[in-house]
Amino acid sequence: MGDGQSTDNIGETLKLVLSQLQDLKEDRKTVVDDLENKIDEKLNSFKDEVRGIFLAVQSEAKKLKLDSEHKWSKIGNKIQYTLNSELIVWGLVNGKPEYCQDVIEEIYDTETT
Repeated sequence: MGDGQSTDNIGETLKLVLSQLQDLKEDRKTVVDDLENKIDEKLNSFKDEVRGIFLAVQSEAKKLKLDSEHKWSKIGNKIQYTLNSELIVWGLVNGKPEYCQDVIEEIYDTETT
């Protein structure tokens, strides 16, 4: 009779361990789901921010292109401006804000030296 009780105790212990493992699995899934949701929210927020920046830059670029009063002192300046603008717009469209920042910093450094 002692063997039957110890087998029952082992069976109950195993059921308890299995139940706890299932609870841990569910808790892990909840944590992973919460983390995925937070990452999705951050990415969507970042995408919205980049879109806003892109639209602002695009609007400013269109204004400058449409501004008939602007006269370029040298054709090279106009070509360089057009190239820089296209590079920045390309970076924004393709989700590369760091590239845009590098282009802008290079332009600034060139103009200040």
